[in-house]
Amino acid sequence: MMHPILLPINETGGRWSHGPRSLLLLVMLLASVPAVEANLQRITTHPARDWDPDWSPDGVTLVFTSDRTGHDLLYTVPSGGGAEEPLTHGNLADYHPCWSPDGETVAFDSHRSGNQDVWIVSREGGEPDRVTIDPHRDESLDWCALGERIAFDSNRSGDWEIWTISPGGGDATRLTRQAGVDIQPAGSPDGMLLLFASSRDGGNMDMWTMPVGGGAATQLTAGAELEIEGAWSDDGEWIAFVSDRSGNWDIWVMPSAGGDARQITVDPATDSSPSWSPDGSRIAFTSNRTGDDEIWVVTLSTEGVCPPTGERELRLGSEGNPFRDRATVWFELPTPQVIAADVYDALGRRVAPLAAGPFPAGAARLTWDGTGSSGLPVPGGTYWVQVRGVRTRGSMTLTRLP
Repeated sequence: MMHPILLPINETGGRWSHGPRSLLLLVMLLASVPAVEANLQRITTHPARDWDPDWSPDGVTLVFTSDRTGHDLLYTVPSGGGAEEPLTHGNLADYHPCWSPDGETVAFDSHRSGNQDVWIVSREGGEPDRVTIDPHRDESLDWCALGERIAFDSNRSGDWEIWTISPGGGDATRLTRQAGVDIQPAGSPDGMLLLFASSRDGGNMDMWTMPVGGGAATQLTAGAELEIEGAWSDDGEWIAFVSDRSGNWDIWVMPSAGGDARQITVDPATDSSPSWSPDGSRIAFTSNRTGDDEIWVVTLSTEGVCPPTGERELRLGSEGNPFRDRATVWFELPTPQVIAADVYDALGRRVAPLAAGPFPAGAARLTWDGTGSSGLPVPGGTYWVQVRGVRTRGSMTLTRLP
């Protein structure tokens, strides 16, 4: 959530407003930036406000907030447009939805407890579970550490700082302790870093990164402009963010290690809340360019815009497959990285986690004993293992004999 005390805009329940723009500035802007507006697709068309999209890990679905019932609730829509379905219900206030790395749940912040806290709901809907319990405001969240933690900003220390907590709740860990404001954390795909917006450089909001467990922060942007709402590309090599450096709130991208930024959207309206597609070729965002806040998608294939990111196929092999008691999956990593590996059934439901954590470069082996997350044996049948890393992904089937 934007913090109005810091920004030259107003926000009410997630909606941005903007004042008059200079026609001369707009003409100069359009003349100096590559034309990407032709690659836009409007996803939602409801007369209500739709904002804060987040792309599902499989690229199929966008989750977002809408006030179309008169209350701010979560909805889903196919990423190419289509029927919109409610995910949460009631006369509540749910904001900032974000998919878990495995796509099974959505975390969000909500006032449904009478206080702004972090909650989790199944991708199928149902009754959400409360994660944080604190009388202060916990909001603007994202998954990090490959789904092992949820990062959020909170004023529970008296200042807006970055905190993390287990998805199952418990004690929260404070990561930042600097003067100024640290908000809007976003976890890197490899589980190692958090991207966040901060005014610790003396007053301006800029993009920074820090280790996911806390530590020294690295500044990515600097200047008189305001940069907020950072988002990682799926390979971790790019970030998208919202900036007023053009004189207007637009979407920009830059290398995650630092470097020159490229403007992506060009419109006198306000564009905000970027979210990358898993293949890196598109960015979903919020825009009021039609007069209402709606969900839009821009394709990044235009010359002069950063190229789509890609993944390297991770080749998997197995030993003891088919199996009754245990099977071993092996693969080789090109670089040291954080890996997440899970077993799924034929319907795509996660059956059991195999690994989540850092692995060295070279050969790696994982063993599955045929039990599910409950610890009980799963029925005989065909299952598939998916291994995800930094710009690497691979899968293969395992057959458990009855």
